[in-house]
Amino acid sequence: MKKLFCAFVTLAALIAFPTWANDSQPPIKIGDIGVYTGDPRRLYPYRDGWEMARDEINASGGVLGRPLEIISRDDQGDPAAALRIAEDLLNRDHVSILMGFSLANIELALSDFAQKNKVIFVSSNFNSDKLIWQDGNRYSFSIAAPAMYAFNGMFVERAALSGAKTWEAINSNYEWGQANQAAFEQNLQKYAPDAVWVDKQWPPLKGYDMSSIVQAMLHSKADAIYTSLWGPHLAAFVREGQKVGLFKNKTVVSYEIAAPQSFELFKNETPQGWISLGYPFADLKDSEIQKFRKKYIALYKQEPRDSSFLGYVGLHILADAIKAAGSDDPEKLADLLPGFKTETLLGPQQIRAIDHKTTMGLWIGETALVDGKPEFVKFDYKSGSDFMPSDDWIKAQRNEK
Repeated sequence: MKKLFCAFVTLAALIAFPTWANDSQPPIKIGDIGVYTGDPRRLYPYRDGWEMARDEINASGGVLGRPLEIISRDDQGDPAAALRIAEDLLNRDHVSILMGFSLANIELALSDFAQKNKVIFVSSNFNSDKLIWQDGNRYSFSIAAPAMYAFNGMFVERAALSGAKTWEAINSNYEWGQANQAAFEQNLQKYAPDAVWVDKQWPPLKGYDMSSIVQAMLHSKADAIYTSLWGPHLAAFVREGQKVGLFKNKTVVSYEIAAPQSFELFKNETPQGWISLGYPFADLKDSEIQKFRKKYIALYKQEPRDSSFLGYVGLHILADAIKAAGSDDPEKLADLLPGFKTETLLGPQQIRAIDHKTTMGLWIGETALVDGKPEFVKFDYKSGSDFMPSDDWIKAQRNEK
């Protein structure tokens, strides 16, 4: 049964530390900062994933003979709160590493905190590429999800097959939406240089009228739609768009429509034929992935989600890096992680030296209804390393500090 955080303890630490046979070995402390109350449908499975990885690691002897202790805090979607938590984790709890799964603007703030305080910060989330490029620094790494630029390149590669020439977009007006739109546009110029944008909608995070926005998009008569909306914003967009036939005969690219939480929400009203990303664990034959899936289901009584996988893989990569460095010392890890290679559920992966980003990939496919149930179909695995920009372009963006 899923464990819930209570509102009155959202800033209290959740100490995830099993009994350890040898109390003389001090734990390796890792501080986890996530938007648990703001996005529980992704954050609780993420926590389940890293808890499962932590327990596996500790059951096999820990890292360097020391157990992993993870102190988890809820940032409540507030950058200022996240920074206070980071300060507390570092100075009171004496964590040696920070890891995050939060909003884009919060992870950028934590990355800046890491640089100023010379502490390692690792993100396992899909997030702004500013974290690894424009705002990249010695101490910040993105170790599980592929780059925003990369997965948008995967989207464009599939969408270009439709031959769509006119595009419109709807994205939330903050870093996540703005950065996704920029990444999609940059890739679209390569695959379809004659494509044009006829409308871009930027609803705020709160206080928007989705009905009016959809009406404006309907009048643009574009061939295709791109959106990075998620959660309640995506739900409102899909339902208002379906009412007026906005999606009829259009190519639609959606970041989250194929996620399990979206399928659970829309059920047999899930739009069909939308291009999206996914982790179709149940349909994959790989033995290691199936071992992970079956164990996860046995523990949590549900299918793993993308965030479950990212939390699980991210912590295993971090543990492997600590072992290879021979220490959880920030400077030793900062020296080791650029270029670090390790084995994961998806085979060998590397944290690129040039930008501290994983080469991890994902699956691009389409939505469909099969026997009245939503499914992710026509999917292909794409490696993140195949969709990155040139090293020269990255060097021009990145400001190593």
